[in-house]
Amino acid sequence: MKPKINTLASLIATALALTACGGGGGSSESTTANNTQSSASVSASAISGTAAAGAPIAGTVTLLDSRGTRKTTTIKTDGSFTIDTAGLQGPFLLRATGSAAGTPVTLHAAATSDDLGRTINITPLTDLIVANIAGGPAASLFDAALTDLSAITTGALDRSRDTLTVRL
Repeated sequence: MKPKINTLASLIATALALTACGGGGGSSESTTANNTQSSASVSASAISGTAAAGAPIAGTVTLLDSRGTRKTTTIKTDGSFTIDTAGLQGPFLLRATGSAAGTPVTLHAAATSDDLGRTINITPLTDLIVANIAGGPAASLFDAALTDLSAITTGALDRSRDTLTVRL
């Protein structure tokens, strides 16, 4: 039984590390499994992070603001991305589209205005957090013609992350 407990503990620790960087405020320093980044190294008018699904995603990240404005950037080969948010209004939805290790993937994350200058990763876990807030697939919230992002708050992101952690 001990190997199963160790595996479960490892999964939970990984989930906590990854979901800690999915929006909702927190400290000015965010830590991921492979990356520590101080907010001083990221522009206060940008959202940066890594898009990955077991491997870096090769493709694009599109940011949607609360007024329906979209900005798209190409993901670097290591999965990192940065989107300038100057002139945009939070909260924000992010969508990474492309492929990871040759498998097509579309994942989402969310951020508030308080998250500007912090690391916001896009992973399968952040997609589940957005889906929990949306009450359905994360893609449906992003694709809605008249997207209302008012449900994306620091509290909602924290509660959704906590719920996911408990379920894992």
